[in-house]
Amino acid sequence: MLKTGVVIRGQAPEEKDFATDGKLGLPTKFIFGFQKKGIGERTRADGTFEKLGGDARDNWVYNHGHKGFNVSGSWVTIRNNHNERDYLKGGDDVYGLGGDWILTLDGNSRANAGGNGSISDNLSRAFDLSGKNLWVDGNFFNNVGSDPGNDGEGILCQKHGGTDLYSWAVTRNKHERGSGEKSYIGGWDVKVFGCLLAWNQTSGWVGQTKVSLSDSVDEAYVGNQAEKVNVAKNSATMIECPPTAPAAPRDVKAEIYGSDAVKISWSDASDTEIGFRVERSFDGKTWTALPGKTLRYRVAAINCDDNAAGASAPTPDLALRLP
Repeated sequence: MLKTGVVIRGQAPEEKDFATDGKLGLPTKFIFGFQKKGIGERTRADGTFEKLGGDARDNWVYNHGHKGFNVSGSWVTIRNNHNERDYLKGGDDVYGLGGDWILTLDGNSRANAGGNGSISDNLSRAFDLSGKNLWVDGNFFNNVGSDPGNDGEGILCQKHGGTDLYSWAVTRNKHERGSGEKSYIGGWDVKVFGCLLAWNQTSGWVGQTKVSLSDSVDEAYVGNQAEKVNVAKNSATMIECPPTAPAAPRDVKAEIYGSDAVKISWSDASDTEIGFRVERSFDGKTWTALPGKTLRYRVAAINCDDNAAGASAPTPDLALRLP
């Protein structure tokens, strides 16, 4: 029986936080979305906890080319950001200064596209990300890519970022193509160990490309509205919604951890979930919480419906007192 858990420090997390199921016996049990105001923890191999985290949310960013968000870290939440963009096209008069200008590629001439013989998008991208244990949820972007240029990544992890893709949840993000490129959401030329891509919208593709079967582990790409889903050939990546509702996790426990944190653990009881969602309540009815109140927690094994059918019973009451 697989067991996993998380420590929530400081304020309570958002109502819907996600964790992969860890069924493949990876050394880390992947947990998503549990830090608030830049503070989080994860379990080391020896059972102790490591403080990590970051938080980028509720930002409105305008771009005419280049990147909207460039984020790297461990245990990072990137939520509810809006990247409004004008498409980067040579000769367009975006600022009322005339269109007598030429867009080159990465500062080089068209004859030497990208400086290395390849076509570039001039880094006209929305979210260029790297790191471990990222939750990327509810963000919006449009008009990525360039002319001259190419695809214009939407939400991207690539080898040039310096890390492979370890334990990401990318959920409910929306791309509007506008006058830009089709774009995509996922990984490029990276190893993938734990990834949930669910309920995203894009005119391009979602998933991973240039990844081998041996480097594609513990993935679910479901419920997306996209032109196609990319997976490693013959991989076990879940791309169809499970036919049955998952069973609720067992042995769900919540306990005070230190002076300002709650440690939550549970045992997996199903083979048909795409992940887990941790919820909290202070009255046992409405699953939302405030620090300093009496708290209850539950864990839900989720499928593509993302409902409460696989929710556990609430934990006993406890109080989180902030210093």
